[in-house]
Parts: sequence; C-alpha cells; structure tokens
Amino acid sequence: MGALVAAVCDELKKMTTEISAVELNRAKSQLTSSLLMNLESRPVLFEDIGRQVLTYGARVSPEELTSQIAAVTAADLNKCAKAMLKTAPSVVAYGDPTCVPRYDLIAKQFS
Repeated sequence: MGALVAAVCDELKKMTTEISAVELNRAKSQLTSSLLMNLESRPVLFEDIGRQVLTYGARVSPEELTSQIAAVTAADLNKCAKAMLKTAPSVVAYGDPTCVPRYDLIAKQFS
C-alpha cells in the first residue's frame, strides 16, 4: 500500500485508541493558533464571515470558536473516529491516481 495512504489509515485508527493529554493539548494549541493567525488577514476574515453566514445564518466569534476547541476531549475524538470508521471509507485522489492503492486494499485497513 502507498506509504502516505498507509500512514493516513494508521492515524485514523489511532484516533479510536487512547489520546494522550500532551498530544491533545498540542493539537488544540496548533488549531487555535492557526485559526487566529488566519483571521489576521482581512480577505480571510471576510471570507470566513461570509462562509459562516451563508452556512449557519450567523457568525461565530473567534472567542467562541477557541472556547469550543478548548472544550474538546479525547473521548469526543474517540467517539467521532469510531463513528466515522464504522462506514466504508471515501477515497479521493487528485492528479495521477496510478500510485494510489486500489479501493479494496484501503477499505481492508478498516475492517
């Protein structure tokens, strides 16, 4: 199986097991930093406002988003990953697909 596909499959499966507090806090910090840094750019900020209003009918403030990120627990991630992996995976390839493993080989990783 392709190395990248194997790594992604492995990481998805790991999300159903114990997630350390250090790893969870690092991910939350990285996501929060990325969110706040992206919103410093006016075009990105306006695009974000437009997307939220069109999708949800209102805008969620950066403060509320960072609070929601902080509230995520390892159990939340485990539950989400387990639910996601109960169904057959969707696979999308962009560019030359000849290096992508066959679908059945990828799906077999989650059975």
